[in-house]
Amino acid sequence: MKKRQIQRVPKVKKDVQTEHCCAVPYHGCKYGEDDFYCTVTTHKKPQSFLCEECGVDGITNFKILKAVLNGTQACCPHCRHVLP
Repeated sequence: MKKRQIQRVPKVKKDVQTEHCCAVPYHGCKYGEDDFYCTVTTHKKPQSFLCEECGVDGITNFKILKAVLNGTQACCPHCRHVLP
């Protein structure tokens, strides 16, 4: 009997942007990089943590962050602005 080989999904490699930057355009890259270079703002890699501005804007978990990025929820409760 042949053993089945288990294929593992490779881990997403982290970088300085995944640890500090935010995918929400109004929060963006914390290093002042153009959106073309930041791995998080270009959505090449997911951010590891919510940024400080997310907490201020009421984005308290990744479920809310995903809704904001999908345009199904306002980016912050006080302005009710929905991302395009």
